[in-house]
Amino acid sequence: MADLSAPEDTCPVAGPTSSAVGFAYQAASDHWTHAEQTRWTLLYNFLMAITILLLAWAAVAGADVQPAGVKRLVLLGLSLGGFGLSIVWFGLALRAGRFVHHYAAFGRAMESEQLKIEGPFRSAQTFGRGIKGIAAFAPSRVVLPLVPALFAALCLMLIYASMEIVRPRLSTLSQSVQTTRSRPQRWSAMPFQSQIDALFTAELQFRLASAVRLASSVGTQPLDLPVDWTHGKHLVR
Repeated sequence: MADLSAPEDTCPVAGPTSSAVGFAYQAASDHWTHAEQTRWTLLYNFLMAITILLLAWAAVAGADVQPAGVKRLVLLGLSLGGFGLSIVWFGLALRAGRFVHHYAAFGRAMESEQLKIEGPFRSAQTFGRGIKGIAAFAPSRVVLPLVPALFAALCLMLIYASMEIVRPRLSTLSQSVQTTRSRPQRWSAMPFQSQIDALFTAELQFRLASAVRLASSVGTQPLDLPVDWTHGKHLVR
C-alpha cells in the first residue's frame, strides 16, 4: 500500500527538482522572461509616442501659424513634452533592466549553488560572453536606455530651434513696421472728403477702362455706363 503519511511536498512537480527550490526557480524564470518582454514593450511604446510628438513639431514648424507667439508656445510645448517623455522612459528602461539583472543573477545562483545544472540563466550568460563583432557592442542593457537618452538630446535641440524659428520672423515683422512708420503718410494728411472723392474718381476710371476694353475686344457694350466720365480734372459728357 502507498504510504499515506508522506508529506505533500514530496510529490513530483514540474521543474528541475521536487522541492520548494523548484518552485522558486520556476518563478525566477517566469519573472526574468516577463521583465525582458516588459522593457522591450516599453521601448516600442516610447518610440510610438515620441514619433507622434516629432511629427507634430515638424508640422507646426512648417505651417504659417499666426500669431507668432502661439506658434512658439506650441513648439516649445511639444519639445518640452518630448524631453520629459524621454527622461521618464530613460528611468523606466533603467528600472526594467535592473529587474532583468536581478532575476538573472538569482537564477544563476540557484543553478550553480543549489541545482547544480547548466540551465537557461547560466547558458544565456555563457552565450552572451561569446558574442563577437558589432553585436558585442550593442547589448540590451545599453541600447534600451540609450534610445530615450538620444531622443532627450534631440528634444533639447528642438527647444532651441523653437526659439530660433520664430525669432527671425518677429524681427522681419518689426523691421517692416518700422519701415511703414517711416514712410510719409500722404493719405492721412488729406481731408476726409478729399479721400472719398479720390476713391470715387478711381472707381469711375476703372469702369471707363473696362468699358473701352469690352467695346474694343467684344464689339458690344453690355455695361450700364454713366452719362458723365471723369478722368482726373477732365469731365466728358
